[in-house]
Amino acid sequence: MSTVIDYKVYNVTKRRGKDDYWNPVGGAFVFQAKDGRIGISIPNFKLVLMEPKPEERIETDDFDGGEA
Repeated sequence: MSTVIDYKVYNVTKRRGKDDYWNPVGGAFVFQAKDGRIGISIPNFKLVLMEPKPEERIETDDFDGGEA
């Protein structure tokens, strides 16, 4: 894993009638797993995002790309 921050990570708080508050919480780092998949590690949240294995990929049209 590299020590150069690949992405900045923020906790975004929605505020009624005001701009959203973006609180910086650290960095995220891109890495490649032993099986070749690409992942992103966010150490401050003890979180790892991994692309799915080919057999785990599911076609869906449920996601519209909007906010959660």
